[in-house]
Amino acid sequence: MNILFRETFWGALIVLAGVLLIVRNVFKIDLPVMGIIIPIIIITVGISLLTGARYTPQNTGSTIFNEGTFEASADSKYSVVFGKGVYDLRNIKPVDKDIHVDVSTVFGGAEIIIDRNTPLIIDGSSVFGAVEFPNKESVSFGDKTYTSAAYVAGSPAIHVHAKVVFGGVEIIDRTPSTTF
Repeated sequence: MNILFRETFWGALIVLAGVLLIVRNVFKIDLPVMGIIIPIIIITVGISLLTGARYTPQNTGSTIFNEGTFEASADSKYSVVFGKGVYDLRNIKPVDKDIHVDVSTVFGGAEIIIDRNTPLIIDGSSVFGAVEFPNKESVSFGDKTYTSAAYVAGSPAIHVHAKVVFGGVEIIDRTPSTTF
């Protein structure tokens, strides 16, 4: 899928569309411009899928037609499209202000790993999918909010916005166990 996300592909496609429009309007040759452009896009996507080309935006933590595991950072936005993303929030600690992390999933799956000893507010929103919270409650269509036991109203917390359409998001508690 790399070719679909390069400026040269879209630039060449726009130039081709311009040339076809000029030929159509100046020389009065009946050319189906969209009938040429859309098949080119479909063929390019097909070739990219057949050759196994993958696209992962660099340093964004987002995945498209791919899988990835990421150490989440404060005040970040992540996307999963036709793939799977694992986001570890255990090393983020709200000290003096709220931290916001957005995870959007479309036709894919995401796992969000948390520590229950961290103050968390998780807003799950789902359309034709599911968001499963650490307490095994879930939302399949609509919105639901989960707060960790460590959350105290008015104090800094991590606000996680998990949105899913035609997919699934699972919030997993992997609090390190303490043994004596």
